[in-house]
Amino acid sequence: MPADLMKGYPYGEYRVQPPVFSEADAQFSDDVASLMDRRLTLSAFLKKHPGNEAAWQAFLDGLDVTSFGTPLPLKDRGRLETTLSALCKNVQSSQALAQAVLRRFFGYELIEPLFEDEELEEIVVNGFSEPIWVYHREAGLCKTNLQFDEKKLEFFLNQLGGKDLYDDIRLADGSRANVIRPPAAPWPSVTIRVFHQRPFSIVHLIQKNTLSAEVAALLWTAYEGFRLFPLNVLIAGGTAAGKTTMLNALTALIPPEERIVTIEDTPELNLVGRTNWVPLFSGKHATAQELLINALRMRPDRLIVGDMRGAEAETLFTAMNTGHRGASGTFHANSDRDAITRLENTPMNVPTVLLPLADLIVVQQRFNDRRHGLVRRITQVSEIARGETGPALNQVYQWNPESDFIEKTSTPSATIEKLGRATNRSPKQVMAVMEERKKVLQYLAEKGISGHEDVCQFVTEYYKKVS
Repeated sequence: MPADLMKGYPYGEYRVQPPVFSEADAQFSDDVASLMDRRLTLSAFLKKHPGNEAAWQAFLDGLDVTSFGTPLPLKDRGRLETTLSALCKNVQSSQALAQAVLRRFFGYELIEPLFEDEELEEIVVNGFSEPIWVYHREAGLCKTNLQFDEKKLEFFLNQLGGKDLYDDIRLADGSRANVIRPPAAPWPSVTIRVFHQRPFSIVHLIQKNTLSAEVAALLWTAYEGFRLFPLNVLIAGGTAAGKTTMLNALTALIPPEERIVTIEDTPELNLVGRTNWVPLFSGKHATAQELLINALRMRPDRLIVGDMRGAEAETLFTAMNTGHRGASGTFHANSDRDAITRLENTPMNVPTVLLPLADLIVVQQRFNDRRHGLVRRITQVSEIARGETGPALNQVYQWNPESDFIEKTSTPSATIEKLGRATNRSPKQVMAVMEERKKVLQYLAEKGISGHEDVCQFVTEYYKKVS
């Protein structure tokens, strides 16, 4: 469903445009809905709207009326949508009509269009008779033209489930809703972190200038490690800086034969196309640290921890120390030095002696740029080395706010030498591969090959060619 976006201060406007049906199509839509919930018989429906009786009967037989009001995963609803759209082939806007009907029974009807916009990050409901708010990737906070009345809000809360004072609920599409109720708040409040079905690829991020093709080539080579010695990469940054988006993009560069185990509190990683991926979710049933300890017994080639906050950080570094290569994770920190401080101190408590096991720290931030609006940029790429009195930081790339470009510093990169020593290559050979991959990424960006699955497939073919 289309929406109009208008940037502004202190917030933008996000206006959902409902589909416009003719009077006849609107009546047809109502009759299909009545048929589905058994308020209209098939024979009566076919008298008004002649069609294939056997096909309609098969569609109705496949419906579970007891599940009405319970949202379906998008892939399941998509199959129903295809079937219903074919049955409505005589209607001019058959697909839009099928979508509208199925939203009534298997979606979050009022706010369903918001889940379909890949540019939205969060949906915020502040009680009834108040505007619903969204956080847009580029426009930031926006007020929508949608709002719940008391009855519809109550129904929506029932759809979400949970009855506690506050709940953390996973939705059918993988999104995560935080719900808080009176008396902890004056009215029910819902904050939904939207799970993206089509995550951004590394090429997409290059196109958005989040990082350069040169930095992406360095991260690709380091994270893959010539399939012999993948480096450990941590991504730090502020709230909503795009840390998980960047981490998810890097997963497409992992060789396809490797087994990946991810651990998250809020499910945000979406490793589209990976066949040997086990996602684990922490919560009341198990902490992230407990899941990480168990993951070490699952023969992982890659351990990925989203949003490290506590003891799981020390466990991840311990895993690195016992030989697990290519570990990665995200956490909150505003700079490379701030990242070291956070890792060393409570509640993470990573022993100082283990910190150099993290080969690279990538720092990403979000800014309101006077020229480009809300942007996300990698601002630092730093290496951790062993110093005389503790970990030493070598910053090899730094963002220049004037040029809006991430530039190489004068500090020589130890990453190139480390990869060379571990894989029996000269620094010149490592740099040649990085230059080749830079050109590959630039080619993909120029040709518009930026879909996550397309990039995964391209990388797989690339590995096959060079193996």
